[in-house]
Amino acid sequence: MDVTDDQVHGNQEGAFFNSYYHGVCYAPLYIFCGHHLLVAKLRSSNVDPADGALDELQRIIGLIREKWSETHILVRGDSAYAREEIFYFVKISL
Repeated sequence: MDVTDDQVHGNQEGAFFNSYYHGVCYAPLYIFCGHHLLVAKLRSSNVDPADGALDELQRIIGLIREKWSETHILVRGDSAYAREEIFYFVKISL
């Protein structure tokens, strides 16, 4: 799980200057399973990096559990995702 920048040029709706990425961009949220992309959510760059991450984790883990209830799931993200609500969900779900 990670966020990155998608630099834009011109006046794109929802794009903002982000000082971390040094430019006007979007900040899409990505969730992968190995090399397989599970989520690509386009977001404005003026949001918290963890914005929407819990909702997407709940959705994806729910779908995985429907098909493969016993599979081992590892959730990994950088410090931007160190949130109590994310930790709690992962603890009770995995």
